[in-house]
Amino acid sequence: MTGPLVAASVLLVCFLPCGALVLRGRREDAVIGVTASGVLGQLVLLLLAAAMDRSIYSEAAVALVLLSFGGSLIFLRFLERWA
Repeated sequence: MTGPLVAASVLLVCFLPCGALVLRGRREDAVIGVTASGVLGQLVLLLLAAAMDRSIYSEAAVALVLLSFGGSLIFLRFLERWA
């Protein structure tokens, strides 16, 4: 395995604490977990693009940036209703 693939694998393991934070944490912590998951997903896609020399993964990372930001805003909107 190459260096970027190993780094992507390590970052995939980091999704577990983010998921636990979203499911079990307070509402404020859940927002941090959602945002951190978006950032981790973007980094994994960029590392896969570097490892496999495919530009489509870079484009998917850019799309994930936009979707992650919008998803965080929607998540905050629902939290505002429940609070």
